[in-house]
Amino acid sequence: MNWIIARYATSGPSDFPAVNRLQDETRLIPLSDWTGTPGDYSPPVDVPVPAGADATTPPVDQVHALGGREYFTLLNQRMADNPPDPADAPIVGRLAELGIAPGASLDGLSPERLAALDAGARRGPEVLRTLLARAESAHSAGWTVHRGLAPCSPLSAPTCVRGRRGAD
Repeated sequence: MNWIIARYATSGPSDFPAVNRLQDETRLIPLSDWTGTPGDYSPPVDVPVPAGADATTPPVDQVHALGGREYFTLLNQRMADNPPDPADAPIVGRLAELGIAPGASLDGLSPERLAALDAGARRGPEVLRTLLARAESAHSAGWTVHRGLAPCSPLSAPTCVRGRRGAD
């Protein structure tokens, strides 16, 4: 899984052509293929797309459309492949009490616990929007100043807000 959130500052419309060139030249290259010259890398063209994959709906919207059981099952699977950062041990421990843990199954959870996970998944997008609105409360000379978004651990609210903001 990879996600790049890149922002380029401009001083106005006269900068746009240069910024657009920088954007066009931004590349994600596997380290194992890095030669030092970005032009040496050609991404694969024959990457299979799973049948039924939604290639038109933005990923953030797809995630927000998931029910709690779907969302947290997927999260458990992803955490097995991409283990949480050690800095997140306190929240990972609390989540494990709810059945949310790397590789864990939600099978056997009570109907009440599953309902709570559904409610959390429904409420999540609004919580992120609220946190983002607070973080973007300072505007000066055309700049939005993000407050309280760093430093933080990977599973913290600021990290989630940065991820959501990058998707807007």
